[in-house]
Amino acid sequence: MRLVECREIDEVFYASDCALGGEVWTIPKPHARQISIQLRVGLGGLHSLDNAHAMGIAHFIEHRLFEKEAGDISDRFAALGGDVNASTGLASTDYTLSCSSHLEEHIDMLCELVFEPYWEAKSIERERDIVASEIRLYRDDPEWVGYYSCLRGAYGEQVIGREIAGDEAFLDAVDADLLDRWHEAFYQPPNTSLFVSGNVDPRHVAGIYENALRRHVRCHPTGIGQAWSETPNVLPPAQGLPLVQTQAAVRHPQIFMAFPDSGLGDPPRTIGRELALEIGLDMAMGPASNAFARWYESGLLLGDSFSAEVHMEQAYGFCMVSAETDSPVQFAEAVCQTLRADWPGADWRGDFARAQRKIYGQVVRSFETPDGCVEIMNAARQLGGEPFDYINLLGELHPEDIAEGFEHCLNPGRVGIAHLLPGAV
Repeated sequence: MRLVECREIDEVFYASDCALGGEVWTIPKPHARQISIQLRVGLGGLHSLDNAHAMGIAHFIEHRLFEKEAGDISDRFAALGGDVNASTGLASTDYTLSCSSHLEEHIDMLCELVFEPYWEAKSIERERDIVASEIRLYRDDPEWVGYYSCLRGAYGEQVIGREIAGDEAFLDAVDADLLDRWHEAFYQPPNTSLFVSGNVDPRHVAGIYENALRRHVRCHPTGIGQAWSETPNVLPPAQGLPLVQTQAAVRHPQIFMAFPDSGLGDPPRTIGRELALEIGLDMAMGPASNAFARWYESGLLLGDSFSAEVHMEQAYGFCMVSAETDSPVQFAEAVCQTLRADWPGADWRGDFARAQRKIYGQVVRSFETPDGCVEIMNAARQLGGEPFDYINLLGELHPEDIAEGFEHCLNPGRVGIAHLLPGAV
């Protein structure tokens, strides 16, 4: 077991490899009452198997794994005081557990949840109806519609612009054999990571997890890696695609802008680039910037609707800007004009130190709670790093790194734009 210290924030991090494959990362929090656990499986919408993409399939498997022969396994967690949930993303599926006691039983049940599927025909049929209803609900959610609409504008017909839950046509093809092939290929220990934080002994946690894997992992002669592919390096087209306009149940027009990362660099996407973009966005258009003040005071921004976020993993990266505005065309031009500003002459270049301190504070706060610790461990793992890299690399960044991040990602010539306009859906 490897120990890493970060004296700057007085935290330690333990990492160990499992005999069956995969890894366990632990950040002890001796005074915490809560234990947070996250089991990451490397299956998301961008993966493929036998030349078929996982959009819809990864999400359906996540739903179905909660149903066991004896009923919904969530009830068993609740009986022990635990709360379990799951979410499917583009590059992984994450199973999250919160508890305060019965650690061994909870980790054992988490492995049963993830590694022991129960594909019963009638249950699959019921799940089709549930997911179909979920898909229809998503289409009534302005945030969801705007998010995927601008991604389609940025990436065209690439898989990243498709909805994680799939569509109704996909649901007709789902059966037990399909689910079992995907589960067998991806839900194997070498394709997983366990993140734990709380008042726990890291060696004890690693031992519990090893024993649980031996009890619950199905053994397959082919093993992982025979038919599935890693997530691709998702690259944007040379230029953004035409504007996407959609009517939605919104009171004011909303705009969503996706700036895709170019995928250039060696390696292309790292914790350092993510941090550089976080700092750069805050400098250019954060609440303390001159641009934000102009937009707000002129009425271009409505209320507190403005958001600027970085989404970064090894397979893809993009920055998304969104807001409510009565003048979406004018707002898009204002954002792009801010990003076009010549870097040495930009009126926000001198704000680097302030923005760096702000992001540093946010990172430090992530280590204050078990929930925050498992999230930052997962984020670091997704970018090929370790959790304390967020602290160490942040102090090494310079304004030139921000300029490089802008060059690779925040390019006004490669932006997908979606307008949500008030009207009947």
